[in-house]
Amino acid sequence: MGSGNVYRHDYDDVSPALVWATVTYRLPQLIAAAEGALNGQG
Repeated sequence: MGSGNVYRHDYDDVSPALVWATVTYRLPQLIAAAEGALNGQG
C-alpha cells in the first residue's frame, strides 16, 4: 500500500517516521512540479 493510501485510509496507524520521510524526500519534488505547472513549464 502506498503512502497516499495510508494517509487517506489508515491514518490511525500512520508512523511519524513515514510522515517525516515523505515530507523530507518527496515534498521538494512536489513543490518543484507544482511551481513548474503554475509557470507553464509542466
